Amino acid sequence: DVPFSYVLLTVTIVASRQRKPAPIRQPRATGEGRADARRIIAAGSELVHGFDTWNWRDLTFRSVAERAGVGERTVYRHFPTERHLHDAVMQRLESEAGDLVRGRRPRPTSRR
Repeated sequence: DVPFSYVLLTVTIVASRQRKPAPIRQPRATGEGRADARRIIAAGSELVHGFDTWNWRDLTFRSVAERAGVGERTVYRHFPTERHLHDAVMQRLESEAGDLVRGRRPRPTSRR
């Protein structure tokens, strides 16, 4: 069985395709920079899964930074606007939904 939240996620993903996503900046070339970016995106995904309603206003630089265990400046370094952050998280959610549809477990989140 697929949880209702993932069905809602799929519908939202399809609807979001109506707008052109902001280009995603590549994380810094260092291994630590890539790990930070992955941790930030994973934290955003975790936050969205915990929302009672599908409200992107609650996905802020501060909330993601706190969840990821990094400073807000680190989030800004990888994602210059909230739209960039939201688009990266949406790509992660889309990947997770695809994994569920194919019968695979979503990727585990990376924690420090």
